[in-house]
Amino acid sequence: MQDDNPLWYDYAEPDDAPGRTLLVIAGLVSVSMNVVAAAIRVCRMPERLWHTTSTRLAPNRRVRIEPL
Repeated sequence: MQDDNPLWYDYAEPDDAPGRTLLVIAGLVSVSMNVVAAAIRVCRMPERLWHTTSTRLAPNRRVRIEPL
């Protein structure tokens, strides 16, 4: 390989694959992040349900202000 070759990185050998321990840790982090995101969605669900229900049930009322 020559140093003046602009594509030297195409010829570089790939690194070793990640070990089993690293893959397990990455999987646990991914699962835990998904669990936290699901818990946040579940905790916000009653508020969204209440907001949607109250918006649909409440009639749109306009208040008229009479001039004095």
